[in-house]
Amino acid sequence: MTEKTQEQEEKKTTEAPEPIDPASEEITKLIRRRANYAAGVGLLGLPFINFAGVTAIQVGLVKSLCTKYGKTFSETAARNIISGLLSSGAVTLASPAVGGVALAIPLVGFPLAVATTPVLNGVTTYALGHVFATHFAQGGSLVGTAAGELSDSFKSAVHVARQKMANVIAGKQGTPEAA
Repeated sequence: MTEKTQEQEEKKTTEAPEPIDPASEEITKLIRRRANYAAGVGLLGLPFINFAGVTAIQVGLVKSLCTKYGKTFSETAARNIISGLLSSGAVTLASPAVGGVALAIPLVGFPLAVATTPVLNGVTTYALGHVFATHFAQGGSLVGTAAGELSDSFKSAVHVARQKMANVIAGKQGTPEAA
């Protein structure tokens, strides 16, 4: 290898990656796929499995986004931010725990949980994905970020995700993949 070729190779590995638009097709597909997985876990109707499964999917989504944006991943930081956002009151009606509460209602609890939990799982996962993608695209990092810093954008993302899911349910868009 010549000296010039070696310098070019070193330059390629040390340059910052080209920023990825959070609305790019690649990122949108990644987020949708994980939101669909989270919705699928909700169909099981088992609260503990739902909580553990959705948490793993959401943490995995953040890890994938960290990789795409060249950010350092910390499972502890990801879990802390996710739980902070979900418990902040921003998504009282869009929390995966709501389906578990519905199970306690006699007679209608199980059908209600089965009907709502997948939607709630999908909405929260979709919103989290977009919040983290936007945060990373703007130069933010995972480590050192507090949930409070992302709270307002998460509230907005939940609203957008709810609207998209309502359109899918109402048949205004062909499939959940269109959300």
